[in-house]
Amino acid sequence: MNSLRSLAGTVAVATILLTSTAAQAQAPSAAGGHAEPKYRADVPKSVETPDIVSTHLLGTLQFFDGMPDAGTVRKTYDFLDVSRASETFLNGIPAASIYGLLEGFKEAGMKPGELGIYETLMDARSLFLTP
Repeated sequence: MNSLRSLAGTVAVATILLTSTAAQAQAPSAAGGHAEPKYRADVPKSVETPDIVSTHLLGTLQFFDGMPDAGTVRKTYDFLDVSRASETFLNGIPAASIYGLLEGFKEAGMKPGELGIYETLMDARSLFLTP
């Protein structure tokens, strides 16, 4: 479970980071200052990761040099856990419904492979849920 959680967190943080461009590190010059790189892309501010991102579902996410802080990583892990748990639950509903249907047939005396025939027509009072 921990390796799955670790993988999910890594994917979440990577997804967040892939939507932006991290700032390039500058090489120090011999004089002790920072020299401009010879080849440098002019990255528009609109694609850089801001230090603070406000989201509807996760609240405020904080970054430093494009990297999420510990609180942002925790929020992302928690969000992925809840999201995947909800998805798993919803994906299991059809299987649970079919299981309940088959159990109902078994209680009615039907065996696997048999077809059920009503002695009278079904009406609005018949309780028969579809999967």
